[in-house]
Amino acid sequence: MKYFTPEAYIAYNSDDAVEAASAEDYWESAIESYRKELDAILPTLPPSARRLATMNLHDWELAIAWVSHAPQGAGEVATVALRRGDEVAEVTYRLWANPGVERAPHRWRFAGRPVRWLYDEIEAEPGAPKCFRHRILLSSGETLVVPFKTASVLTAKSVLTQAGDRAAAPALTVAAG
Repeated sequence: MKYFTPEAYIAYNSDDAVEAASAEDYWESAIESYRKELDAILPTLPPSARRLATMNLHDWELAIAWVSHAPQGAGEVATVALRRGDEVAEVTYRLWANPGVERAPHRWRFAGRPVRWLYDEIEAEPGAPKCFRHRILLSSGETLVVPFKTASVLTAKSVLTQAGDRAAAPALTVAAG
């Protein structure tokens, strides 16, 4: 993370009033700086990735993330599934390199379950046209790093919960065969 770093998040949530106030000033500056950087790269992002870049997924729960091979030998794909109440989101990336996870800083004290999406940044990869990185700070303190060429987001209302009970979403009709 370049702007919304785990260290800045720790300072922003500090019990020390002076440290927290300083971090709040930094955070406001970081928001403005990131918006400028994002505005500069938005025109270079594939149209499907622009939606992801402008979505607010703060506090969505991480359900699962995985990497798989795309059909017809098109390379690897990473998928991140999220949920918030009766809403679900699936973020799919066409990769140009392997994704990774950066460890939480030693001072991280916010870990808990469920793991939530806190902040994210999309950046252009220097010297690699049409290649980008999505960095996602999670409530576990880890940063998910996804190098992608294209990305898309699908959002929907869930119709079944984990236990198989119907959610407060549109009714699900199962045809008997």
